[in-house]
Amino acid sequence: MLFNKEDSPAHIVTIFPQASDLFTEYNINFCCDGEHPLERQCLEQGVNVEALLDELNERYAIWKRHGYTTTDWEEVSLSQIVEQIIEHHHYFKHELVNLERFVLRVNDVHGHTQPHLQRLEQLYDIFKSDLEAHIQSEESELFPFLKQLTSLRKELIQIKIKEIKKQLTMKHQTLIEIYNEIKKITHDFEAPLHACTTYKIMYDRLADLYLDVLQYIHLEHRIFLKKLTE
Repeated sequence: MLFNKEDSPAHIVTIFPQASDLFTEYNINFCCDGEHPLERQCLEQGVNVEALLDELNERYAIWKRHGYTTTDWEEVSLSQIVEQIIEHHHYFKHELVNLERFVLRVNDVHGHTQPHLQRLEQLYDIFKSDLEAHIQSEESELFPFLKQLTSLRKELIQIKIKEIKKQLTMKHQTLIEIYNEIKKITHDFEAPLHACTTYKIMYDRLADLYLDVLQYIHLEHRIFLKKLTE
């Protein structure tokens, strides 16, 4: 199977998760707005869709030759998907705190001559607080509630699912907007030539976290919510 320009990035990443790396390189959205055809997104970003498809399908072929297979999400239960989400949560809980130390340190040392670092610290603090609150809400309220969902009347279930979808979509969009601002002021996480080792590590870890967040949101928005409405 080859991907084509009519396929959506969200669909492609569901089949070939590592496509998220390539899409991130070219600023192709595969999360909340990832349902539009790849060709449309390439036009919006000024990307040659045929060249991107060639690279995408080449990477996909190599991935398959290495024995990797696509997860059949139709066969994965909602509880198993929740477990995968919680695995992401464990990573975020540690990385958000550890990365914050770098953000604070670099701003403390270089912020007086590089004002964008002051803004970076502000944005990171907002993002960290929002994601931590999101995680806490899911683990203490949403996931326990899902265990009780089947005991509700059918009409109430539909209302509750609609509310969950709306709330999650809004939260996902907020998280992406904040982190896209971080991406913008750090020039796509490209550290200055004069940057010290700590400065470079901070940018590299910000870039890694950005990709992890996009993959996490894809899991919730594209896979979790779809399974929830089945």
